[in-house]
Amino acid sequence: MIQITDSMPGRTVVCDGREYLFFSGFSYLGMHASPSFRQWLAEGQAQFGSVYPSSRIGNLQLRLYEELEHSLAVHTGQQAAACFSSGYLSAQAALTWAVTKGKPLYAPGAHPALRYPGAVVTAGNWQDWLETTVDMLNREPDNSYVLFSDAVDPLRGEVHDFGALARLRRKALVLVDDSHGLGF
Repeated sequence: MIQITDSMPGRTVVCDGREYLFFSGFSYLGMHASPSFRQWLAEGQAQFGSVYPSSRIGNLQLRLYEELEHSLAVHTGQQAAACFSSGYLSAQAALTWAVTKGKPLYAPGAHPALRYPGAVVTAGNWQDWLETTVDMLNREPDNSYVLFSDAVDPLRGEVHDFGALARLRRKALVLVDDSHGLGF
């Protein structure tokens, strides 16, 4: 059901004179309504503009991207990091590479951003899927499959338990989208 408002939503939104909690859209945390965030955004726009078409394939890149990716890698304890303009694009980049490493297996409810064209997403209970998948993988050769799953089911608010992977005796690539859980 679509609601109409005349004001900027934050953590809450007012529709037809009633206040509601707001968990949707592209600003899950209501950051766009934070005075500090808005100040930082204004400073960034003053320095870099509002629409800068810089990318990895452009002939001119902002140093800001390199600095951001280095800081993110250090913060997460990784060798490197890559930033994209959206979670959807980052998931698509990762899965485009990952599907070259084995046959894809999609967890129930896998977010559309994790789906390669023609993806067959398993139905049913997520935990049952993982248990069954681990058993199946243990009967297959190494590196035959790639598992795709979300770390958190954003529709149910459930954090998935990957403990069953400890029983895995075969090598398999596991791609976990944590865009609904990283840092929170």
